[in-house]
Amino acid sequence: MKILHVAPIYREVPPKGYGGTERIVHILATLQVTHGHEVVVLGVKGTDTQTAYKVKSYVKRVSRSSLVRNFHVYTSLLEILEDFDVVHFHVLNSFNVTPLLKMLRVFLDAPAYLTTLHADPPLTGLKRYLYTKISSHPLVAISHSQAERVKKRGYRVVAVVYHGIDVESYPFCRDKEDYFVYVGRIDKTKGVHVAVEAARRAGKRLVIAGPVADKAYFEEHVKLYLGADITYLGEVSENEKRRLLCKAKALIYPVQYEEFFGLILAEALATGTPVIGFARGSVVEIVEDGITGFLAKDLDEMVYAMNRIDAINPVNCRRRAEERFSAERMFEDYELVYKQLVGGGP
Repeated sequence: MKILHVAPIYREVPPKGYGGTERIVHILATLQVTHGHEVVVLGVKGTDTQTAYKVKSYVKRVSRSSLVRNFHVYTSLLEILEDFDVVHFHVLNSFNVTPLLKMLRVFLDAPAYLTTLHADPPLTGLKRYLYTKISSHPLVAISHSQAERVKKRGYRVVAVVYHGIDVESYPFCRDKEDYFVYVGRIDKTKGVHVAVEAARRAGKRLVIAGPVADKAYFEEHVKLYLGADITYLGEVSENEKRRLLCKAKALIYPVQYEEFFGLILAEALATGTPVIGFARGSVVEIVEDGITGFLAKDLDEMVYAMNRIDAINPVNCRRRAEERFSAERMFEDYELVYKQLVGGGP
């Protein structure tokens, strides 16, 4: 098949640091090429980056501007002229071009299309009404909990596909060092303040890594408590992130919303590191309580879990990552979705 991926333009593809969606696009596109597909990624190409797939850029630099992002999505329509079989969107504003795509499929031999929900679509308001009543845009959820939420609001979910990673490329550490780790975006929604408080109450060392998305929040809830036992490393490289995960006793994940998937959870398990997370959204699907970590409903339970984390066997964490979150499994799942849409149409 000839496949076009429409990636976000918040970061380059592949990302050099933080960037879960862009990383998934890179992993999937690379595997698709390996399996004989012709793949183009519409996004922002990283400098000095070699990829197995072609990256095409109408937008030359990363941007968060809604005007620029909409321009990026509409340029995907130009690519249809190259006779793609599938257009795979990884951005929510793909809904903006749905009416045109539907018309093209009626009057022309246009490609099948789908959008992976790397975040929830609008769940209320006018946008939700328009998308669910007018559009039959096929969506792929990245967890069953997400699929249930969006289906209840009228969206068309055609499949659930968990994110996948190249598990074998992650180092495995059976022996852990004496620290816990938080890796990810730093803002209130991710609950970093809860990780800090849990570490303080448990008397444990916490290492924090990731980009600061909310400076005022960081100043008040993280920086104020930095010291010998709570340290902040900034946004680390991919290799450093893997080393941090591998040696940690556990990844702390006190997410404050119904998590869509949480790629860092699968990455931690791949290194043999258990997860202690709040039981929100997909966390309850990824973390098997008492086997690959602990699910907590509040701060007290998180502190309790930190004090008994040595009961979790790192070998079980790695094995579950291989079985459930491999890149090859993700590739196979999307192959089935593509074939369904190409054969029957959206």
